[in-house]
Amino acid sequence: MSASLRPHRDTRTDGPARRPFLGFGLGLRPEHYLEVLESRPAVDWFEIISENYFGDGGKPLHYLDRIREHYPMVMHGVSLSIGGSDPLDLEYLGALKRLAGRVEPAWISDHLCWTGIDGRNLHDLLPLPYTEEALAHVADRVGRVQDHLGRRILLENVSSYVTYTDSQVSEWEFLSAVAERADCHILLDVNNVYVSARNHGFDPLTYLDGVPGARVRQIHLAGHSHHGALIIDTHDHPVPDPVWELYAEAMIRLGPVSTMIERDDDVPPLDALLAELARARSLARSAESAGRPSRSRVARMTALRELQRDFQACVLGEADAPPATVAGAGTVSAADRMRVYTEAIRMRFLEVLGQDYPGLHALAGDDPFRTLGLEYVAAHPSHHPSIRWFGRHLPAFLHSTAPWRDHPVLGEMARFEWAKGELLDAADSPVVGVGDVAAIAPERWAAMQPRLKPAVRRLALEWNVPPMWTAIDRGDAPPPPARMERAVEWLLWREDLVVRWRSLEPDEAWALRCCASGGDFGSICTGLCERVGEETAAFRAATCLKQWAADSLLEAV
Repeated sequence: MSASLRPHRDTRTDGPARRPFLGFGLGLRPEHYLEVLESRPAVDWFEIISENYFGDGGKPLHYLDRIREHYPMVMHGVSLSIGGSDPLDLEYLGALKRLAGRVEPAWISDHLCWTGIDGRNLHDLLPLPYTEEALAHVADRVGRVQDHLGRRILLENVSSYVTYTDSQVSEWEFLSAVAERADCHILLDVNNVYVSARNHGFDPLTYLDGVPGARVRQIHLAGHSHHGALIIDTHDHPVPDPVWELYAEAMIRLGPVSTMIERDDDVPPLDALLAELARARSLARSAESAGRPSRSRVARMTALRELQRDFQACVLGEADAPPATVAGAGTVSAADRMRVYTEAIRMRFLEVLGQDYPGLHALAGDDPFRTLGLEYVAAHPSHHPSIRWFGRHLPAFLHSTAPWRDHPVLGEMARFEWAKGELLDAADSPVVGVGDVAAIAPERWAAMQPRLKPAVRRLALEWNVPPMWTAIDRGDAPPPPARMERAVEWLLWREDLVVRWRSLEPDEAWALRCCASGGDFGSICTGLCERVGEETAAFRAATCLKQWAADSLLEAV
């Protein structure tokens, strides 16, 4: 190992030797929110995906706050892009710090990788070359992130399907050097060690021996899938026996380390994950701690930013060949290894679109929806740290792009579904009830200014989309698409954690628009005079106001 890449000895008094031990945890997934609250399973702690809780309110934060009352938590991110060549995203770091203030996590982690360049987010964990340039770049960025957050972070080793001819050291040596130079901690993913070892032909025990054990704060255990000559880190299977065996070896080398089971796709019932957690406890109890020395290798440097730009272009189909420094090995060429990332990224984007637009998927059909999704992926790269917002431009894309614009019902279904999705994440706020409105003195009504809460949307639709969506959601055959004689305005709002909707009569729709633009009750009455007549305008305005209060639409009067 070159002197520049050799790990530096840690001399801080609060250094890595003081390892906190949380026990054995699970990744917190929406499928288990209610069961966790009702049954209080024997889980020592939960790990949350940080970006899933960046919203202002709604279901994720509702359950997060309640589960946090009973369990310690750690935060695990997927979009820090600590190895990326773009500037650090200060808005992202601000959101991360605000969430940490809310959750008070034992620690915050992310991945030793990059996720995109030139403002794009591929929402995949892409490997770095193991060079001095990359080491200096990552260590500097870790330092700035830790200064911003006011705490050390953990970096996780990622699974990989390519290596680079420019790498100067092994992955474990690079991970160790980053941790020691940046004075951060390590989240050791044992499954990722196994996957990468099989894909690249190294000994996973050598990897374990080369990791600075005192810096390892957490371990991930997960499953994977076999795809020909490569193993893919899919997190959609139980932890397989070879990973369990490697975990037992890790426990012998590292001693007690907080351990969790990761499952992101095909999430099973909670009992199945608890059984895996029990196996982890059993293996850890029988292990003894030991240490192993690391090994070294020397080579040359690479231009990190140019490599990442070429890598991204290849993954997105914007380049004909992989970067020159991507190496093939064995029977798997460099192009085939790069194709793993291309397919994984496409499938991830298509899966998110399917989750956000089930009604659109049902109307369009499987093959057209896939075609639509791939066209949208190519036209609208993600620039948001959370993949949750990737589909926000799809309604406009449908309305403006051939041949989809020739089927306007598809665009309207997408508008309806996106509005529903936005409401689920809209900010929470206290509401004004019917009694609060009735208690206002009559002489104050004219100047009274009702204000809608954030979780309210109005939508003008020319097609019978809401009843179609309701039928699809129930699993029934939807009514045939029908265009209305005139556009119908719909009111959508979130009540507690449920999105509701109803159609609006023209006079109420106008009153709501006036309210949303800051009009007071007197202005609403004046405007309604022209629509329903002077004799009934005040009564109609009062009826609307009381209905809005009954529907929990108002946050202030």
